[in-house]
Amino acid sequence: GGERKRLAIALEVVAAPRVIFADEPTTGLDSVLATTVVRLLKGLAAKGAVVVCSIHQPSQRCFDQFDDAVLLSRGETVYHGPAAGAAAALLKRLPDGHAAAAAPPAEAWAAAPSPPFHALEHYKDGAHAGTTTLDAAATSVGRDANARLALLHPTVSRDHAAICYGADHALFLVARETSYGTTVNGTAAAPGAKTPLPDGAEVRFALSSRRYVVRLAAARGAREVEMAGADLPVAFGSGRGAKPKEKPDAHAATKRPRSEDADAARAALAERRKKRQAEIDALAKGMVEAAPTYTPWAPGVAAAEAAAIEDADDADGPMPLAKADAPAPEQEEVEDEGDAVALLAKRWALPVSHEVALAGPDKAVSAIAADPSGGRVLVGSLDYKVRLYDFGGMDKRHRPFREIEPEEGHPVVALSYAPSGDRFLCCTGSAQPQIFDRDGKFLLKFNRGDPYVTDMARTTGHVTIVTGGHWHPHEKMRCLTSGMDGSLRLWDLCGKTGLRDFLLCDHTIRVRDGKAKKCAATSCAYSPDGGSVACGAADGSVQMWRVRGRAHNYLRPDARAATAHAKGTDAAGAVVSAVMFSPDGRSLASRSDDGYVRVWDLRKMAKGPVCEFGGVEPRGLTANLAWRPDGAVLCAGAAPEDRRGKGRLDFFSVGGEAHEIHREAGGYRPLVSLGAGKKAGAGPVVVLWHERTKHVFVGGSDGSVAALYDPELSKNGALLSVKRDHAPRHFATDTAHVDADKIMNPNALPMYRNDEAFRKRGQYSKMRNDPKQSRKPDPPLSQGQQGRNEGARSTFCQFFLERNLPSSIRNEDPREELLKYADKESIFRTDATFYRDASGQRTDVAASTLEQAESDFVEDQKKLLDQNPARAAVRNAQSKPATPAPDEKPDRGGKRRGEA
Repeated sequence: GGERKRLAIALEVVAAPRVIFADEPTTGLDSVLATTVVRLLKGLAAKGAVVVCSIHQPSQRCFDQFDDAVLLSRGETVYHGPAAGAAAALLKRLPDGHAAAAAPPAEAWAAAPSPPFHALEHYKDGAHAGTTTLDAAATSVGRDANARLALLHPTVSRDHAAICYGADHALFLVARETSYGTTVNGTAAAPGAKTPLPDGAEVRFALSSRRYVVRLAAARGAREVEMAGADLPVAFGSGRGAKPKEKPDAHAATKRPRSEDADAARAALAERRKKRQAEIDALAKGMVEAAPTYTPWAPGVAAAEAAAIEDADDADGPMPLAKADAPAPEQEEVEDEGDAVALLAKRWALPVSHEVALAGPDKAVSAIAADPSGGRVLVGSLDYKVRLYDFGGMDKRHRPFREIEPEEGHPVVALSYAPSGDRFLCCTGSAQPQIFDRDGKFLLKFNRGDPYVTDMARTTGHVTIVTGGHWHPHEKMRCLTSGMDGSLRLWDLCGKTGLRDFLLCDHTIRVRDGKAKKCAATSCAYSPDGGSVACGAADGSVQMWRVRGRAHNYLRPDARAATAHAKGTDAAGAVVSAVMFSPDGRSLASRSDDGYVRVWDLRKMAKGPVCEFGGVEPRGLTANLAWRPDGAVLCAGAAPEDRRGKGRLDFFSVGGEAHEIHREAGGYRPLVSLGAGKKAGAGPVVVLWHERTKHVFVGGSDGSVAALYDPELSKNGALLSVKRDHAPRHFATDTAHVDADKIMNPNALPMYRNDEAFRKRGQYSKMRNDPKQSRKPDPPLSQGQQGRNEGARSTFCQFFLERNLPSSIRNEDPREELLKYADKESIFRTDATFYRDASGQRTDVAASTLEQAESDFVEDQKKLLDQNPARAAVRNAQSKPATPAPDEKPDRGGKRRGEA
């Protein structure tokens, strides 16, 4: 979205003007694009250009880019000055009550300090890691790069807290409203309140293992004050991951206060942990020296070793005590393997404490997808069907609300939801992917290319089997597919369509091997920003391209790992079944049938993987992997070692201390390994780690579908359906209790219900809603009347013909059949002499022929005339002879006139 506006800005910027006037450059753009445009204008201003723009309701990131701001309200100037001071200036205009309720920032009341300054000492694992001099009125603490004290920990918020000077040179801590909060001497600091910081106070931010000790200037020596001015690092940790969605800490008020006995117990526990860690390191080095080759780690790791790995990092807060004077309990001593796995899962924030089984297919699961909200889940399997689940409408039985079969006879290989959640992409074993809406109704089908064209860029679709598909992370009208024809295709749903409204593709990326020959693409993925695409090839290589447009020929990939995976079942290399970008877009994980999962740095893919995890044998050609939303943990399913065993779900640490411990020990081992699969010999095939609901969906080779979650970490999803009981349907069988005022439908009672009719009616309704069955013509009859179909059986004509005509008249003589009715009376109204009424009685119409009827009619008329006296006199007069007149003479013939 916003292509036209961005193009208009680019046309003006390309000439490098000295002054730029931009009228609402962010209107119509989303937050990401708006921030990109404002940063572009900020970069031009940094190069000497003058940028003046009007903007409505900017986000905090956009507003922070401006140097000066003019705020207008109802046509009048409200503020004119530096943009950083706009908030403080507006708060001064508010009344006293409103200003107090608005909670002004700490910089509004903080006082500028004077030397000597206070300081914060950093401690990591009990060792001093540095000192930060507090030489500003307010020192911001957070994960933002612009913070004075930057803490690059995933649980630290961008604006986490502030350390401010008071009027009397006192030091205060102002905590923000964050998910994990801030503690001072073990007590949670109230958000927005001024918490005093005495000398020696211990401060912890979120779940970071670092602790910060306050050193006031009066308590420090002259040498320490002099060294405080030296430049020391203030940012620690790795820059991985994105912060989780913040939520209020409901347990902050219930934390127990810290006591001196708790400090002593914690120190003793830290000493024991240090000894245990030394023993673990010695044991690991001995194992490496004895067996330098890597062996896959089995899930049966010792409970003590698992607890020791968990205890390698510092705990995130004071350990609770049963009594004030009781020693600290030995929490690292775990009794059994189940407790160790639960402890590790809780330590690494893995939502695997609870499991819900969805009603899945009978065959292996090949694909799983979830919409952005996590309310609906798609499950594709090798039985050619896609099942749709809705957590908002399911009960605890977890049955799908719809099943569809996209392509008859072709298994489902990939599913992907659009970023809007209103449609999804379904890729099957055919060459034509399809688009369905969120309810499973067909919307669009992709075109099939010409198989006789060798150049895949000249065809308008895949010509062979489609192996993968992925939707654009931000644009709902673009998606990506890969195929065995050696091409990646980027589809535009608003593009051209061909015959039968099939979507045409004109944006193709050709996949080549090391010898520049065509190579099958076995998997594909979009980067989180949508600017890059990656694919795994059948020769074991992993390739990545920058998306540049239709005109680009994509002859060579921008990054390529030619030998990403070793030779396996294929002579050319191992088949890469899945590739997936990390959430930050800097790394790429790949998996193949050689049993390895490798993580690559996109900036140096040719130098080799950053880390690799072995012993993860895949089960099926669609086996994939999943990242945790912050990018710190990677999970994948592994097949069982033999037919009697069960598969497992492994969680690997991609960074952090556990990652370094495993690397130094000579091999990467999973943090947690869980058993998966209900049947012997079955294992997980596909996994999905949802970002919002914090669920892990696992599909197995035995058709099982499980949703793993933790009530403390997850939200919505299975938490909604697991509490919803199924209400059974009750039918009335006894009518004795029915009142006279109530009206009962007799067809609703079991004794009168025709189950067969209900079943046929449901089948007919389902067939009419099916887009394929509704267009299918009625088949002809298997025998009997040629030329007629099954749909004509419901007509009266077909009913009469079936009852009265024989099944076949091919061998009968028509003359003999006609003469058979010669001696019988006709039952039809074709005879004029009689007819039969409804009861079958014969009634004569006429006993004579037509000529006789006419003569009888004449005689009847004569009789009527004879009955008239006047007519009778006239007739008698006409019958007598006429007498001549006296003066009349006869003619020459002797006759008078008038005689004949």
